[in-house]
Amino acid sequence: MRNVASKAAKPLRAPRRRRSSLGFLLRGAYRLLVAGLQERLARHGVSHPEFLTLYLLHFHGALSPGELTTRLEVTKPAGTAVLKSLSAAGLVSVVQSAADSRKSVITLTAKGEDVIGSVLEEANDLEGAMLHGFAPHERVELLRLLSKLIDHQREVLPASPRKQPAQGAIIKLQQAQKRRKEK
Repeated sequence: MRNVASKAAKPLRAPRRRRSSLGFLLRGAYRLLVAGLQERLARHGVSHPEFLTLYLLHFHGALSPGELTTRLEVTKPAGTAVLKSLSAAGLVSVVQSAADSRKSVITLTAKGEDVIGSVLEEANDLEGAMLHGFAPHERVELLRLLSKLIDHQREVLPASPRKQPAQGAIIKLQQAQKRRKEK
C-alpha cells in the first residue's frame, strides 16, 4: 500500500529533450556505427582495432609500426598487441625495410586483403543503412560539414596529447628531480 501512495505522490517528469550538444551527438552517432560494425567484424573474426589497422594498411600501403600507431592514435604497446594478433592470424606481414634494415614495414597479406575487402563491403552497407533516411544531397552535405569540422579543428586545436607522449614523461621526470632535490 505504501509503495502505491508514494508512486502516486511523485510528480510526472517532463519528457526528455533530445540533446543538441555537438559532442553528444557525434559520440552517439559514432557509438551506433561502431556497435553495428562490431557485429559485422565478429563474423570475420576481426576486432575494431584490428579493422582500423587493416583499413589503414589497405588505403595507405606499407607502414612502419611508428607510423601506424601515430595514425591510429594509440600507444606503442596497444599497437604492438594488435600487430601481433593480426600477424598470428596471417593478415599482416612484418618485414625489414629494404631502405633501412633497422626498421620494420607492415603490409597486408593476400588473406588480409580478402578480409578487409569483405569487411569494407559490410561497412559500406552499414553506412548506407545509417544514412537511409537522408536524401542524396543531404548525405553529401553531412559528409562535407563533418570534414570541414575536422579540418578546422586540426588547424585550431593543439596537437593531441597522444601525438606527444614524451611531454608527460618529461613533466614526471622534472617532478621526480625536484622531489629528490628537496630531500
